[in-house]
Amino acid sequence: LEFMDYQTIKLSKNNININIKISEYPKYVKVNKGKLIQVFDNLILNSEYWLNRNKDLKEKIINIELNDNLEIYIY
Repeated sequence: LEFMDYQTIKLSKNNININIKISEYPKYVKVNKGKLIQVFDNLILNSEYWLNRNKDLKEKIINIELNDNLEIYIY
């Protein structure tokens, strides 16, 4: 949770909102925490970069969704 708190604060400085939606029925998997943070950090950094490049956007939002099948969508 600390990672996402940090990302939320960092993104808000660039007027970017982040929304996270997790399935009502989450599944649990064993993963390396550092590797998972690295993956999310990379995805968020890339999203931030492209949102900041597009000056025509009225609203900058990163949506992250984790569904019942453990599929992650970022849009």
